[in-house]
Amino acid sequence: MRVVAAALLILLGAWLQGSPLNDLLTWQIDLLLVVVISWAVGTGPRAGLAIGFAAGAIQDILLGGGMTYAVLKGLIGLGAGALRPLLHDRQGMVVAPLVLIFGLLQDGAIALLLGMRGFGLPWNEWMAIALPAAAAGALLGWPLSLGIRWILHRTRNPWALREAQQ
Repeated sequence: MRVVAAALLILLGAWLQGSPLNDLLTWQIDLLLVVVISWAVGTGPRAGLAIGFAAGAIQDILLGGGMTYAVLKGLIGLGAGALRPLLHDRQGMVVAPLVLIFGLLQDGAIALLLGMRGFGLPWNEWMAIALPAAAAGALLGWPLSLGIRWILHRTRNPWALREAQQ
């Protein structure tokens, strides 16, 4: 059931991210990044890697960027899931700083890759674009993470704990 919920969240996030609704905003919010981090914090590194790679692959298909976003979002999901034991994952606000930090890291990696191809921006122009977009994603990450936490709670396996105890 969680696989279906994850697939629906990825498709909904990709649809909203690619829709004209996102173009009305001043900064383009990476909804798939918020979904990946929220899911990874709620489930752990393996599930974070899987949903990150799937969300990145969908984004690469839509943008035609090779495997860039699939690898980046997979690593971000793995990193956010690995931080789960250190975080109080029942708090929705814990996702906001993670979205900000990982959003800047993702945009920095993309800028570095574009810079190696000769399409780079100066540091101050890149920060003028990346920082507000990451901050907007962080603000949106808190309510979205509460919804994803509710979905994870509703789709949990009640027998998993009993099987682990036997």
